Amino acid sequence: MKFKTMSYYSYGNENLPGVMKKINNTVKAAQNIGIDAEHKAFKTKERLVSAKALLKDNSELIFIRFAFFIHTFLFPILIYKRLTGAKIIIDVPTPRAIALNEMRGNKAKNLKIKILWNYIFSSWILFPANKIIQYADESAFFSFGLKHKTIKMGNGILIDETTKLVERNKKHNEINLIGVASLAFWHGYDRLIKALALFAEENSKYKINFKIIGDGEVLQDLKDLVTQLQLEDRVFFKGALYGEELEQAYLGMDIGIASLGLYRIGLSEASVLKTREYMAKGLCVLGTGKDPDFTEDSKFRFTVPNDESIEPIAKILAQLVNIELPSPEETREYAKEHLAFEGKLKAILDGL
Repeated sequence: MKFKTMSYYSYGNENLPGVMKKINNTVKAAQNIGIDAEHKAFKTKERLVSAKALLKDNSELIFIRFAFFIHTFLFPILIYKRLTGAKIIIDVPTPRAIALNEMRGNKAKNLKIKILWNYIFSSWILFPANKIIQYADESAFFSFGLKHKTIKMGNGILIDETTKLVERNKKHNEINLIGVASLAFWHGYDRLIKALALFAEENSKYKINFKIIGDGEVLQDLKDLVTQLQLEDRVFFKGALYGEELEQAYLGMDIGIASLGLYRIGLSEASVLKTREYMAKGLCVLGTGKDPDFTEDSKFRFTVPNDESIEPIAKILAQLVNIELPSPEETREYAKEHLAFEGKLKAILDGL
């Protein structure tokens, strides 16, 4: 491997276990291909401490998980690191135009200031990067002058001996769905719950169960919807689970539910990390929108329309109870070949 050392800097993600897992897995993948890599995680308020650490860092590769307000503070330091020979890679988890839509949807504090600040700093805030990693298309405004150094790819997943393969026990007249998320409006679980009610009306001899793992801003809304539709015997809320408790929750599951509400934040394409986590465990996935790592007719990822419609979801559910799903072993093999972090990291570093 051309590069020997790497530091991955992240900010304010200590309460986001999914994000921390992705970053730590990126670091492990770097170690797996022979790079001495380290994750340097800082709280949002630790701007000065992180700036000093970055200035003193002698790593050949500097990964930064983009966080807009922190990045404005680090901008001159990144220019200095670039001039002194470090290779700067900026990981932009969500296109900035879409991130602004998320802020609007979440009614973020100081929303007008945040929007104005983003437009003032526009695309030049990312100019110090040697490479920019995107997982969906950025708007023309925020990508101005950056397209030659931007690569779009699907999220990766670390698959090793600690990734347990799910044990399925699919019955001919029953299917079990699982959704694991920090519940937000763009996950679109309300669409699936409504589709389950419609499916139950039209397919009384079949039963589809939906297990929801996680907490979040729309949890109570989802619970109220389940009560309203009288689906308490089919939709189960388990709260946030971790470690062995989460592993146990996967037992007997057949399909993982990825985001069904990408359109709510203006996305038609996304590389949903949860899709990759499900597949690493051997679960096929139900989602919406395009994904760069799957064909439209993939037998591992089933798609529903990226809009508010409910009936098409119910129709796909009716199909799923009658087909033979790929085995967990076959699904994981696809994940290893197409979704593993190591291959994606090599593609990022190629040409630096």
